[in-house]
Amino acid sequence: MYTSLSKKVSRARRFLAAAACVALLSACAPSYGEPLTKDASGNTKVTIAYGAPTADQMIPSVAASAGLFQKYGINPDIKYLESSQLLSAVVAGQVNMAVIPAPGYELIALNGRQLKAIARMQDSFDVMWVSNPDYATPRSMDGRSIAISKPGAFSGLMAEMAEHQFGVSMTQVPLGGLSNQVSAFQSGQVDSISDLSPDQLPGVEKHLPGVHTLVDWRTVKDVPAMMLVGYGPWLEQHRAAVENVLRAINDGATYFRTHEAESVSVISKVTGRSAASSKVAYENAVGCMSASLLPSLAAEQKSLQYLGADYPQAKTFDASQLIDDSYMKAALGQ
Repeated sequence: MYTSLSKKVSRARRFLAAAACVALLSACAPSYGEPLTKDASGNTKVTIAYGAPTADQMIPSVAASAGLFQKYGINPDIKYLESSQLLSAVVAGQVNMAVIPAPGYELIALNGRQLKAIARMQDSFDVMWVSNPDYATPRSMDGRSIAISKPGAFSGLMAEMAEHQFGVSMTQVPLGGLSNQVSAFQSGQVDSISDLSPDQLPGVEKHLPGVHTLVDWRTVKDVPAMMLVGYGPWLEQHRAAVENVLRAINDGATYFRTHEAESVSVISKVTGRSAASSKVAYENAVGCMSASLLPSLAAEQKSLQYLGADYPQAKTFDASQLIDDSYMKAALGQ
C-alpha cells in the first residue's frame, strides 16, 4: 500500500522533524549553577527519567528498589516521561539524566546541543525486524514498506540499520506507537516492522501465521542500545554526584543480573505486566546487557554511519562528542 510513496518525501519529513526538535530545545534557558539539594539524611537528590516502561529501561528502578543509591549518598527520583518530552526535560534541567536508546540524543547533538552519553547499559537492541509471509529474506524487502513510529525515532534508526546492512531501500511509514504499527502490519498495510519486541512476536504470529523474523537485533552487538544521557554543562558542574549515580547504577546492573526475582518484581510493578510476562521481558533484557557500562566510541561511530543517509552532518560528525566516559571511568576507579 505504501510502496509508491516518495522516498524523498520521507527523508524531507525526517529533516523537518529533527529541526523542530532542535528548535524546541533551543527555546529552553536552563540554569546549571544551582546546587543539588539534599534530603534530611544528607543524601543528594537526583532525578533520572526513562521514556518507556519496559524491562530494558529498568536498571535504575531496580537499583533504587534495592537501596543501592543510598550507599553512595544519592536519593534518586526515578520517573517516567513520555519519550517525546525526555530530552527537552534534560536540557531544561527538569530532570538530571535520562535512560534512552539511540538516536534521539545523537540527533540533538548533531545540531549543537551538548547531550552526552555517560553509560551504556545495553549493547544490543531488544527488538526484531519482522516481515509478512511474502518476504522471507532481508533482500526481498527492497522496494517494500517498513513501519516506524516517527522520523528520527528509535524505530527509524532500526530501519536505517536494516537498509545499510542489507543494501535495500524501503519506504518508511510513520504510524505512531507500536500498537498502531502492529495493527497496520497484521492488516497488510505495511510489509514489515523494524522494532517488534521478542515477547510480542507470538501474538503477532497468531494473527498473521508465517511471519518471518528477518533480523533478531539482539544478536547485533556494540551499538548504543540503552544509554544514560545528561546535558554536558550540568554534568560537569555536578561531577561528584554524577559519579556516585554511576557507581549505584553499576552496582544495579550487577544486581539486575543476579537477582532475577527482585528485578522481575520491579518490572511487573512499573510496567503493569504479569509476573510471567515480566520474567520473559527480564530474560530478554539481560541478554542485551553490556559487559561494561562504559560508553563505546565505536558504537556511536556505527550509529552515525546509519544516520548518514538521512542526516548528512552525521557523516562528518565527531562521534567522540556524543559520549563522555570520564564519569564512568572515575566511578569504576579507572
